[in-house]
Amino acid sequence: MLFGCRRSIVQALVLVVAAGAMLAATSALAQRGRMPRPVPSPVPPAPSLMPPDLNSPGLDMPMPLSPSQVMPDFLPAPVPVPKHSGVSNEKLAVLYKQIVKLYETGKYGEAMPPAKQYVKAIKTRVGDDDPSYAAAINLLAMIEQGQGQYAEAEAHVKRALAIHEHQSGSQHPDVAIDLNLLGQLYHEQGRFDEAERMLKRALTINEKSFGLKHLNVSRDLNNLAWLYQAQGRYAEAEPHVKRALAIVEKELGPEDADVGRVLDTLAKVYEGQGRVKDAEPIYKRALAILEKSLGIDHPGVAVTRENLGGLYKSLGQAGVAELLLKSALSIKKRVFGADHPSVARSLVLLGDLYRMEGRSGEAESLFLRALAIRKAGIREVPVFYATDRKPTKNAKMVVFGGERSHSLTFGRADVIVPKPASMSGHARYAVSQAKVKMPVPGFMTDYARVAMGLPDHVAAPATLQIETTEIARLSIRQIDVVSNERQFMEAVQKRLDASKIFPKHVFIFVHGYNVSFENALRRTAQIAYDLNFDGAPFLFSWPSSSSLVSYWSDRASAKVAVNHLKKFLEKIVAETNATKIHLIAHSMGNVVLLDALEKIKLSHGDRSRQTFAEVVLHAPDVDKDRFRQLMKAIKGLGGKVTLYVSKGDRALGLAGWFWGFMRVGMTPTVVKGVETIDVTAAGSSLLGFNHDLYATNPTIFNDMRLLLERSDHPPDKRSPAFMPVGTKDGMYWLYHQP
Repeated sequence: MLFGCRRSIVQALVLVVAAGAMLAATSALAQRGRMPRPVPSPVPPAPSLMPPDLNSPGLDMPMPLSPSQVMPDFLPAPVPVPKHSGVSNEKLAVLYKQIVKLYETGKYGEAMPPAKQYVKAIKTRVGDDDPSYAAAINLLAMIEQGQGQYAEAEAHVKRALAIHEHQSGSQHPDVAIDLNLLGQLYHEQGRFDEAERMLKRALTINEKSFGLKHLNVSRDLNNLAWLYQAQGRYAEAEPHVKRALAIVEKELGPEDADVGRVLDTLAKVYEGQGRVKDAEPIYKRALAILEKSLGIDHPGVAVTRENLGGLYKSLGQAGVAELLLKSALSIKKRVFGADHPSVARSLVLLGDLYRMEGRSGEAESLFLRALAIRKAGIREVPVFYATDRKPTKNAKMVVFGGERSHSLTFGRADVIVPKPASMSGHARYAVSQAKVKMPVPGFMTDYARVAMGLPDHVAAPATLQIETTEIARLSIRQIDVVSNERQFMEAVQKRLDASKIFPKHVFIFVHGYNVSFENALRRTAQIAYDLNFDGAPFLFSWPSSSSLVSYWSDRASAKVAVNHLKKFLEKIVAETNATKIHLIAHSMGNVVLLDALEKIKLSHGDRSRQTFAEVVLHAPDVDKDRFRQLMKAIKGLGGKVTLYVSKGDRALGLAGWFWGFMRVGMTPTVVKGVETIDVTAAGSSLLGFNHDLYATNPTIFNDMRLLLERSDHPPDKRSPAFMPVGTKDGMYWLYHQP
């Protein structure tokens, strides 16, 4: 019997399917190219910005309600308005309503002049050290953030924070407002550690001030959940967003717009975990609520339509995806104008759908329109590839399926990466004063985090922490086959000669099981983009069948691909002047890479001219004992080997049970010449597979960036998050939350 006395044939078949489902964890993200990155979530409170009661200079009026509700009347001023102020209470009220209306429809440019006028009028009346002035400059900061004026916005929010702390103390709810705004500003700029500190502090203040089940607390929970899911920290995000949802549903009812917004965040978390069947109905419920409460043409509705459309696109349901994406694009163009960055991202998402359908002319037109929008921050990432997949006959586009070829095909793909959408939202997460026992200092914004997946990795801050890109933000503009190998290498050399950040560096990525060619391209582009890699990024794509039940056939194809990868590696070494060639493999791709390196060493011996730099192995689906043999066999090929493992990797856990032998990717194996890092604590979702940490966890990905850029060793030199652990066999490193 196939499994001896341990398993029956029936058990084996069941296990093949189960193993396929688990090991496709990475494909839940990479495979289907999904996770459209729009997300209407975080909800920074907008301060109470009504004209102040002049007898009580520090008293703010009730905050504005959501658009579906009636704005509260202004309280009449108890004393005459000073003539020198130039603006009456009535005019201030009109001005304020105008600003709010423009802001909530995303017309930030039009909102800026009246916002500045409003700030000037408030300053004239109460001075620049009053809570009312702080509230006014916070509103101005939100508009500045919406336009990408981060430095100006940060300066205004910090000034408001200083005023509130001086006037009311560091634990006042108004301080929490400022902290939320700061947290979201930092988030949008990729300053995640700072953002998390601000948002956690705001949550602590509001829990202490209002109790654990207050609407302000739900806002803070939603903000934190949004931050966590943006970093791939789904296990931390899920309980926060569920707690926020419970509060909002109880306080506002199941059909309130704010419930729809929090539901969208929850669906985003589920989608990030690969739980598509859970995400789809939640997106639908969120969309129904938002359409009913905000109207079918509201920009907040466009965000969720685009989310759902992106999900259907990834599932191959092109018809319904197109309807949703075109609807979202239409709303955005009408609200924001044709040259808004948010519109560019929608154009790219729709263009990718058309390209996948073979409508290349329509797709290229949309891509060109998107690239023409300068403020969109769109970049094209070139990916050079070699594959032993057999081309599929298709007159409209280049397609590589899961069949094997007897030879290598070379080519280049251009992948479009839109910058993440501004987190300054156009819809509101509002709390009605009538539903709480005391005035609530603010309303929460709905972040229109629109489209497509790959975080542009906004410039990494001084801390070197970066956000990992959602693969669905990546759109493939074109795939070209280069039949002339000399021309192919000349194009590679041209790219290398122009590189500065990674001067003449090459990295070669080998994907894992159940990965399509296009999604392997997307993953390679994501790595290059997130690394800010200006050298030559390569994909070696072996013929995975892209099917959950293809584990054994993929394993066989991986073995067959070894000789082709060996040939390709030797070609890169011999025909480029690369100063460093880095190798990166994930999951079953480690089988292809390590066996190819073994063959290179056997062929060339100690005289090998191979000059590999860093060898980075993520979650290898490799037998533990076989791994030890391979490390001994390839010794001397140059470079250091870094092995990332996770005891929480359920995909490899099931594979180990299936084989009957432990996989090296889920145990901190100590091997001479290998720096093993146990990253279990970086991903511990009970429902997730924890198999994709290399691409979804910012700390782990950033460590790989430092490794490739600087070749810093050992791991604790690169980051305090890695703690050395001594064993009788040697040392490994343990990831912990610093």
